[in-house]
Amino acid sequence: KIFWSVRHGDMQFIRPLSAVLRSPLFAPSAVAPFSTKPKKPVNAYIRFSLDHRAKVLESLGAQPKVQEVSRATSELWKNMSEAQKAPYKEAYKQANDKYLVEYQNWTEKQPDAVPEPTPEKKKKRSLSGYNLFVKEFAKQDGVERPFMAAAAKAWASLSA
Repeated sequence: KIFWSVRHGDMQFIRPLSAVLRSPLFAPSAVAPFSTKPKKPVNAYIRFSLDHRAKVLESLGAQPKVQEVSRATSELWKNMSEAQKAPYKEAYKQANDKYLVEYQNWTEKQPDAVPEPTPEKKKKRSLSGYNLFVKEFAKQDGVERPFMAAAAKAWASLSA
């Protein structure tokens, strides 16, 4: 038997793992909506980088940094023609089409698991007097200057 050990303060509770998994916390209804959700497919660049990772690691030598591997992979990708990228983009497109169908089926079966749409963003506040002044000050004469310092001095010189 496998046991689950939990410490609470200076006490320790030991229960069989099978009993822990039968608890309401691990009930299929609590876990199922998110465990059955289809995963998004990896994009064309990630597919390419997974295919070429071994070659890049071999070309960089012993224990390259993650940043070096990423940089080398992105250079390879940038230097490829569209025709060379096409198989990766096509594979992504097919996987994404399949994902969209699976996701649609999943949302029909799990209406409660789909997140609510985000509310509209709040309207921006109107500009303050100082913001309006700086905006007009920038348009004034087109002369280059330390902009904010000059605007602050001009604002301070105005009478209230």
